[in-house]
Amino acid sequence: MRRERAERRLVRIFSSVAKSDETSVSSINADAGDIEVGCMSTLRDTLTIVRKVLPLVILVFSLATLIGWFEGWSFGASIYYGIITTTTIGYGDFSPSTPAMRLLAVFFIPASVAVIGQVLGMIAGSRLGREARIAEKKFLRREMAYSDLEAMDDNGDGKVEESEFLAFMLVAMSRVEKKTINEIRSLFRKLDADGSGTLDKEDLKLIARRKWDVHHQQQQQQGASALDSNTV
Repeated sequence: MRRERAERRLVRIFSSVAKSDETSVSSINADAGDIEVGCMSTLRDTLTIVRKVLPLVILVFSLATLIGWFEGWSFGASIYYGIITTTTIGYGDFSPSTPAMRLLAVFFIPASVAVIGQVLGMIAGSRLGREARIAEKKFLRREMAYSDLEAMDDNGDGKVEESEFLAFMLVAMSRVEKKTINEIRSLFRKLDADGSGTLDKEDLKLIARRKWDVHHQQQQQQGASALDSNTV
């Protein structure tokens, strides 16, 4: 008996160790997959940003080179002028002196600042989007808890329907706000004229009939008011 108990205990121990190893391996594989996806996403986002902003950057530095050519600056000085202008550093060591180039600078300076702002905004948006996608994948892989089921159960019937699960996940993943979900549900209940929980042609007919009844009642009231005023 003691030997059998010891063998069963060893089996349970080895089983728990094997399960924990499988969980660790799956977690490592998932993290490795996230890293690979993140690298590919970074490369793809970088190429997209370069493709979008490269023409604007070329235009900005072409104008800076044009201003430098008319001012008699070297090519390096012109590029330097473009950099300190777009980054709003503005040391003042290079600035247009001719009236024509000063007029051109009036349009060039705000345009170049706007370009660099757009570039920085795209880089920040790309990073935030990439982190959000990785966080979403981790969220979708996590285990469901009882508290999640309670939060999903909007009608309090103890069961989570597909629509409730979908609404909860969209809000939890920051794809849509809870207020928007409530507004959409309110619109659905308003269109569901017969209260059947579904939308069909009969709902539209019932809504049209109600509108006609309201319009007809308003006309009758206006007619009665007009008759009373004529009688007086």
